[in-house]
This record gives sequence, C-alpha cells and structure tokens, in this order.
Amino acid sequence: MPLRSADKDDQEQLPNSETQGADASMATFTASAIEPARNQAQLPREPTISPSTQSRATLTTAGLLRKPSFDLRRRLAPLGALRHSGLLESSTSPYSSGLRSIKIGIETEFYLAGLQEWLNHTSLDGFTAILTRQHNQQVPVQHSRMQEYLRPYHYQGPYTQWCLVKEESLMSFGIPWGIELVSPLFRAYPGSRWREDVEATWAYLSANYDIAGNTLAGTHIHIGLEPDYSLTDLKRIAQAVIHFETAFEALVPRCRRGNIHVKSNWLDAPGLAQSGRSRPKSIDAIEKVICFQDLVNLLHPTILPSGQYDRSFSWNFCSWYGKRSVEFRKPPASLTSKDALSWTELAMSFVQASSRVVSSEELQKIPPTVGGLRWFLQNFGNEPGVNQPGRLERLWRSTEPGALLEPKSQVSGLPEQERLQLEQRLQTMVLADRRRIEEMIKTAQGVYC
Repeated sequence: MPLRSADKDDQEQLPNSETQGADASMATFTASAIEPARNQAQLPREPTISPSTQSRATLTTAGLLRKPSFDLRRRLAPLGALRHSGLLESSTSPYSSGLRSIKIGIETEFYLAGLQEWLNHTSLDGFTAILTRQHNQQVPVQHSRMQEYLRPYHYQGPYTQWCLVKEESLMSFGIPWGIELVSPLFRAYPGSRWREDVEATWAYLSANYDIAGNTLAGTHIHIGLEPDYSLTDLKRIAQAVIHFETAFEALVPRCRRGNIHVKSNWLDAPGLAQSGRSRPKSIDAIEKVICFQDLVNLLHPTILPSGQYDRSFSWNFCSWYGKRSVEFRKPPASLTSKDALSWTELAMSFVQASSRVVSSEELQKIPPTVGGLRWFLQNFGNEPGVNQPGRLERLWRSTEPGALLEPKSQVSGLPEQERLQLEQRLQTMVLADRRRIEEMIKTAQGVYC
C-alpha cells in the first residue's frame, strides 16, 4: 500500500501580513499531563533526543520518505519569547469578550514511524507512551500537552489536551503505526494564537517521526460557534455545502473523491438527490425545515439496525448532537502543520461565510467553481484578527479558478437491480446539474472570479 510523504510545501512562507500574531497577550495553556494507564506495556529506557543523532528506522519497504531533523526548541523559541506564563489567556480558553468566537477541533489520521529505533515499539500502547512523553518534554510548556495514553475511540470530552486514538480503519498492525491525532478544543477570536499550538506539535512530530498518509487516511475538522449555532446558521451552512460541492470536489486530491467515508451531501442523501431533488430543489427543501432533527433527517440516512445516523459524508451535521459542531471530513491526511492549518482555515472561513449569507437566493448567484468559492470566502468569511486567508493560497494554487467537478455517488445497501436504477437516475441528474452550472457561469460574466 503506497504511502504519501510530506511535500516540499512545508517549507513555504506566508506573507508577513498573514503570519503576524496580533496581541502577544493572548497565550498560554499549561494543563498537566494525565497519568498513564495502569497496565501499560514495559517500555525501553528513553535516552535524551539529540537532533544530531541520525540512526533511523529503515522503512523504505513501506514507501515512506524522510524529513530532516532539526532543533525543536530553537525553532519554537520565537513563539515562546512572546509568552508570560500564568498571566495570559490560553488558546483553549473561552474568549472573554461578548463577541462570537469559533471553536475548532482537528482530527487527522496518518502513519508514524520513529526516525530513531528507540522511538518505536512493538505495541501501539508502548509506541504512544514514548511519543506522548517525549512530546511533553520537548514542546515548550506554554503549548498544549499531550495525553500520555491512547484515548478511547468513543469519547465526548473534555478536549483539553492533544490525544492519540487507535484508528481501526487504517489497518495498521505494526511500524509504521496508523493512528489518529486529535487536538484540544481551540478557540479562534481576534488575537488568539491557537495556530502556534498546532505548529508546535507538528514541529515535534516532524523532528522525530516519518509522517505519511494514504487513501485510507483523512483530516476531519470540527467547527463550532460560541454562542451556539442557530437553526438558521445550520440551514445556511447546509445550503452552502450543497451549492459549493462541485468546488470542494475539484479542490481536494483525487484520493478523497468517490470515497465511501466522505460521500456526497447531495447525491448520497436519501432526502435530496435520491428523492429526485436537484441542487436548487435541495436548497429549497433545507430552507423549509423547522427544527434541527428535520435537517439531519434530510441530510443523513440512518444506519440499520442500530438506528444511528450515517456521518460519513463530506460535511457531517450529526456531530451537532454530541459536540455542537459541524464536521468537515473531506480533506486528506495532514502531514505538516501547513496542511492542517490550510484545511482548517478553509473549513472555518466556509462556516463563517455561510452563516453570514442573507438568503439562499443570494448564495445561488455565486458560481460553484473554485474561483466562486474563493470569492465567497474573501467577501463573507474573512474577519481581521481571526482569519489568515493567506493560508488558503496553497489550496487555490492547486487548481484553476474555473474548476468544478461533480461528485460520484456511493450507492450501497440495495439489491443489485435497484442500485443500478438509482445510479442511472443520479447520473442523469448530475448531467443536468452540470448544464445548469455552465449556464450560470455564462451569465455571471466573471463578477465572482
């Protein structure tokens, strides 16, 4: 199974206007590490990491490419120099003003292997214990700590530390270990410095581990608002998801298209395309819902016999029940901090922009191309001091402004004849939708580019 290594784009620099922190008084989180599990595997003695040590695990058979080691504390020193522990507000603390803040949770799946042999272990519990203990020793104390044992898969908080979770879908049984990294609950508001926590943890991982991904691995981003979403907020976001689906499909890598774990919010929803509703009719149907449960029933089928909702869509609205968030599941594995922060910026800006749209009629005037999506975020989803739109440039550069791509349906759970008939009906709807969008682009006359 080929694994994708981190790309050279990790070395790119953002314009100064996009990377400058606002007020240096927004800062630190010093939660203590949680005690390890009682029956933890016996671990090897851990020597102090020396950045100059070059002994590495040999993993060429797994297709992993390596990244050079560097002095982690030296790299993070400029960040730490701005901090005054105990006096400043944490990147995970609630915002103290009356403005609406944004809650952020980042989950990314990848494969890890230690660059030095002693960082590896034959059990995932042992591997996790070494990784988390070294993280908490190496990463400066003003940044979020990491829980020192595997977190249970089904967990509902509090999200105060970085956690590692065993992810069965990655089908990993040894080095490199497939694992999911879950962030603390961050809060974005004018002057918050939550991105530095993300950069600090990825700097540690990049210095000590090979990081790789494949078609099984993805990044999931939870976005919440404080105060909470209103029904109108959620309806506007859902409508924008349906409208801009062709832009998102063109923007993500090929491995995330036609993926059973990130299905189309339009084509694969029984209440929308599978009920014969075009995109505009689907947006109308969303407008008419009168409660949140009706909205979820429209967007997400239930999985029998459990009766639970199927959350494996590009945008998951079911997470509002437990986490009061909307989850963006479409991005690939984040192998660098720039990957994670770019996809998070996209999700955050999209939620901000969608919740500010006056009406679904105004929304549907914008072409659902990559260029139209960019215009939408620039005009509705950019709040000074909160957003860093320069982080999106690496995504916009990956494709043409006029790009759009219809999703592929992932019909399952039906008898063969019914499945083929439904797929044929959906394909007819996709072709009609493509023609509709092409006509829209002609009348837009470049206004939204």
